[in-house]
Amino acid sequence: KNFQPVTLVSVIFGAEQSRHSVSNYSLILLFVTVCVGTNRQLSKPSDRNHHYEDLRSRYTNCTEVDGNLEITWLEEKQIDLSFLHHIREVTGYVLIFHADVEKIPLPNLLVIRGRTLFELNNRNDSFALLVVQSKINNLEMPELRGKNAL
Repeated sequence: KNFQPVTLVSVIFGAEQSRHSVSNYSLILLFVTVCVGTNRQLSKPSDRNHHYEDLRSRYTNCTEVDGNLEITWLEEKQIDLSFLHHIREVTGYVLIFHADVEKIPLPNLLVIRGRTLFELNNRNDSFALLVVQSKINNLEMPELRGKNAL
């Protein structure tokens, strides 16, 4: 399947207003590229090469994941996951499972909304972010803040 992200452009006009005039107009363009997430959970892919290509085509230039971001079953230490670096928001959960990689680059990830949570059946626990059974040297999420962060 070929997943094409949808790009939305928001235009925000701003102006400073003094008592006598309006001046200093500014224009801000916000580009949001929305892509559809997955709901495979812990399922093992039948073809790992196809699985990687699906991840790459799905998330290249994506800034907002509508659904879940599941980074699973990757066992090549030097695999290129740089296509993830544009992601700023995930509306569902982020699952990293069975990932034996050097680096998972999510440097712009600001928020995981958790509208859908990952549920562990054996413990009745739910997670917006779950990293399990993985060997990762660098999980890069410097912009992500906790629930109560200001």
